[in-house]
Amino acid sequence: ADSMGRVMAIFEYSENEKDASAAREASANTPDQGWVQRVEEAGGVMGRIDHALHAFRAQMEDVRSAQQAMPVPAPRELSQRLYDKQQVMLQEVVATNEELYALFIRVVLPPALLAKLRALVDELDVAQNLLQLFTQELVYMVDGDHSDPSDHSSNCFARLMITKQPFPKTVKQNVKVWNSNEEPLLVTLLVAPKAEVQATGREVTAEVQHEAYTKNASQLGVVNKSKKLDADGTACFDDIRFPHGTRQKMVRVRFSASIHFVRVNGAMAEATLESNSSSPFIGAPPARFYPPPPPPPHPPPQPSPNLLPLPPPHRPSPSLPVHSTP
Repeated sequence: ADSMGRVMAIFEYSENEKDASAAREASANTPDQGWVQRVEEAGGVMGRIDHALHAFRAQMEDVRSAQQAMPVPAPRELSQRLYDKQQVMLQEVVATNEELYALFIRVVLPPALLAKLRALVDELDVAQNLLQLFTQELVYMVDGDHSDPSDHSSNCFARLMITKQPFPKTVKQNVKVWNSNEEPLLVTLLVAPKAEVQATGREVTAEVQHEAYTKNASQLGVVNKSKKLDADGTACFDDIRFPHGTRQKMVRVRFSASIHFVRVNGAMAEATLESNSSSPFIGAPPARFYPPPPPPPHPPPQPSPNLLPLPPPHRPSPSLPVHSTP
């Protein structure tokens, strides 16, 4: 009876321990309810911003059309209304960007929402740059040309901008940067409504910038570094590669394009546009370039258990000094 009782007690203890272990595992795998609520709120904020951007895109097209149709020199009252509208839109873009940044700082976002936030920030950055070009051109249309005649890029109301990118990430040496699960690397020529700008050969070229890199950045090299602009003014670098590693130092990539544009007096002019810098990345060499791990230390040889221990080495006993008798 006592043996049976002990067996039953052990069995009950084992079952209770299993239940407790399962409860601990379930608790560990259950996300924090406060975090879940914050993520849901963040998703709602991003959904609201995404919905507002649909209306914002229509406003951008209206502003572009109104400025494109405006005569030169522009009437003061008409241009002032358009200028005020552009400034209000710029303030909305800046405020929305700040709201998204605060959201990024406050909430640990899951990958899907993090990708959505990145897409929203990219679109807002493009809108901000376009509105700045619109405003610069509009001010010129009202006030005239006050630029430095020696500045060959003056009155060139265009910018080259990285609009999509897969960075930051680790890039494998001599392997194309982009894969189908990521954002492609897109570079776009942004142009003001009345600007007449054309890229020379419609070609955009990439170059590498270094950060605390011991070599000259130009030695890193870029494979497939030039791409043509499509009809929408966008170049897609879907097979860009970096043939050399960066030794775990961060680098960035920047793009440039030579353009022709029409100056105020109707004369053709040339300029070189440089894009913003990409987010940082590291070029990792193939595994064979990494040094192999050091071999494990050799353990001291152990005597075989089947052999008798060797006797200690024979040492002759010290002899007494021999004294000669007188």
